[in-house]
Amino acid sequence: MKQISLKANKSNIEEDQRVVELSKQMEKENEEHSNQEMENSEELDIPLKKIQQSTLNFTVILPSENDPIYFPIMEFESSSREKINELELIRRAIERDRNSGTKHVTTFYFFSPPGLGKTVMGGFLAKCYKCPYQIVNCVSSMIDLDLLGSQILVGENTVWQDGPITSIIRATNQYSMGILIINELNALTVNAQMALNPLLDRQEGVVLTQNNNEFVKMENHAHLLIIASMNPDVLGINDLQDSVRDRASAILSMNYPTIEKETWLIQRLTSINEEWAIKYCEVIAECRKANIVDKTISKSPSTRALIDWINYSTVWGPFLAFELTIANRYCAGINMDEAQILLRIASGKGVKKWKLPENLVNDSLNDSDDEFFFPIPKEFEIKKAKVPKPAKKNMKPLTKGAKRAMKNQLLKKRLNLNPLDNFMQKKAN
Repeated sequence: MKQISLKANKSNIEEDQRVVELSKQMEKENEEHSNQEMENSEELDIPLKKIQQSTLNFTVILPSENDPIYFPIMEFESSSREKINELELIRRAIERDRNSGTKHVTTFYFFSPPGLGKTVMGGFLAKCYKCPYQIVNCVSSMIDLDLLGSQILVGENTVWQDGPITSIIRATNQYSMGILIINELNALTVNAQMALNPLLDRQEGVVLTQNNNEFVKMENHAHLLIIASMNPDVLGINDLQDSVRDRASAILSMNYPTIEKETWLIQRLTSINEEWAIKYCEVIAECRKANIVDKTISKSPSTRALIDWINYSTVWGPFLAFELTIANRYCAGINMDEAQILLRIASGKGVKKWKLPENLVNDSLNDSDDEFFFPIPKEFEIKKAKVPKPAKKNMKPLTKGAKRAMKNQLLKKRLNLNPLDNFMQKKAN
C-alpha cells in the first residue's frame, strides 16, 4: 500500500509540473499574440494608446462673443483721487502681481446679496483677457475631492478625472491666463475650504493625494484670477475659516446700487428709455427700503429680479409681472404677509395704472457715449528663457570653488542682496 501511494504522489507531482509548463507556454503565446495585435493596430492607426491613458482631459469654459457684458456698479477713489470701478480695480491688481514675478494667483472675495452679476463679471473678464474660465457652484455636501478630482471607472480601467480647480490650473498654464469663479464659497465645509489653501498660498498649486501625490502648480508665465462670492443668506457654515480669509488678496463688500446708478445700468441691460427706467427703479428702491430700513420684509429684490420684471411687463402687464417676479419670488411659500406688503408698495407707486408705451425700448442707446469704460488688457507676453551662450572650446574648465562663487553671485543678483551686504559691512566698520 505504501508503494502504491508513493507512485501516486510521484505521478501527481509530474502532472502538476506539466500543467505549469503548459500555462507558461500559453502565457508566452498570448503575449506574442497581443504584441502582434499592437503592431497591426499601429499600422491601421487604431488609437489604443488613448484607451490606456491614465488621466482624462481637463474641461473648462472658453468665452464666446455671445457672453453678456458686465457693467460695473461700484466706485472707488484711488490715491490720486481718480475714480475707478471694480473692473479697473481688478485689472490693476493683476498687473501688479504679474509685474512682481513672484505672485501668480490674485484672489478677490465679494460679500454681497445675489443677483448683482458677479458670475457675469468673471465671464466678461475672461472674454476681455481671451482666456478660459471655470465656475464652481458650492454646496454644503461638497468635499475636497469634488474640487480637486478623483479616480473613476472607465470600462475596465480606473483613470484620474481632474476636478474644477485642477482643470483651471492646467488650462491656465496652457493659455497663460485663467479665471476661477467660486459661487457661495461660505457654503463649503471646513475640509473643503482647506483644499483651497495651497492654491492661495505661496505653493500656488494643489496636491492630488489620490493621483500618486501629483503636484499641479502654476507655472511662471501663467496667472490665475479667483473671484469668490459669498451670500450671507446661504445655508451652510456662513463664515470663512481664518486661514482661507487671510489668503485673499482683497475683500470687497458689494451692495445694491443707487437709483441713479441702477437706472443707468437698467437702460443698458434692457434698452428701455430713461423715463421708464427711473419708474421701475424707484419701485424696487422702495421695496429694498422696506427690508433695510423699515424691517417689514425679510428679503430685498435683486437687480436680476428687476430685469425680469421689466422684460415680462410687456407681455403680462406691469402689475401682474410685479406680483409674479417680485412679490411671489421672494415671499411665496415663506410669508404671504410680506408679499402683500410688496404689492401695497407697487400699488402706492401706481403700477396698476401704468400703460407702457410702444416706444418703451430705446433703439438709439449708444454705449460708446457713456461713462462706462474698461480698457481691454493687452495679451500677456510669455517671457522666453535666456539661452546660455556656448562655452569657448579653448577655455579651461572651472574649478568647484569658481563654480560655487559664480552660483552665489547669480543668487545675490537675483535676490538683490547687494544692499544688504553693504549694510552689514557698514555695521561691521
